[in-house]
Amino acid sequence: MEVNPLVNNMENLLGINIDLNEDIKEMINTIKDIFKKKYIDKITNFIENGKNQIKENPSKEISLLQAIKPFIDTNNHSQIDNIIEAMNMMRTVQSFNEKIKNIQIQKNEEQKNDYLNEKNKEVLIKEDGIYEIDEACMREKQQSFFLGNEKGIIFIILILLLTNK
Repeated sequence: MEVNPLVNNMENLLGINIDLNEDIKEMINTIKDIFKKKYIDKITNFIENGKNQIKENPSKEISLLQAIKPFIDTNNHSQIDNIIEAMNMMRTVQSFNEKIKNIQIQKNEEQKNDYLNEKNKEVLIKEDGIYEIDEACMREKQQSFFLGNEKGIIFIILILLLTNK
């Protein structure tokens, strides 16, 4: 590979051997290490903690399988262990799904609250002192009227249907 004259000049000036390919590999490894420490290790610890928590609090079915294990043929113990491991894995996945769902619900609530706070800041007051109601608020009021009066509307429709016969 042909070395750039600028690199040769820098090598001579600094008195060192410059290997750009090696330096780039070192930078990539450094980035990988930082990414692993910052994200991958935390995710791995989170998963391990979840698995340990599931194993410490077995379900009734897993407790039953563990209880009958000493009373069955030892050749079948590995099958029971595999079943227990699969059930623990399913419970772990369900637990993570619930945690993720709760986080999403919390984020949605925060976004909704942020939106409402911004809307409250944007309330306009007309010159006569009357607050202007925005279109979204008006639609919500109309929907709540119809949704809140479902039983009354159904009752009125029933009366109309009965009187038309």
